[in-house]
Amino acid sequence: MDINQFMIEYKNLLLDISSDYRKVNHTNINKDIFENYFNKYNVVNFPNKQSFDFEGLKSRPLS
Repeated sequence: MDINQFMIEYKNLLLDISSDYRKVNHTNINKDIFENYFNKYNVVNFPNKQSFDFEGLKSRPLS
């Protein structure tokens, strides 16, 4: 299984076992929501890498 297939399967697992994954998903926030809440803001991007061992990967969906 390549990494892309793994990520697809992992996301499907989160959707199956997490009762609120769809509600708290970061893709539910858009520019209009930010402008309504913050009025003015600047966008800054930072690299974000998460590394998990097997136990961390197994535990994350349950948190």
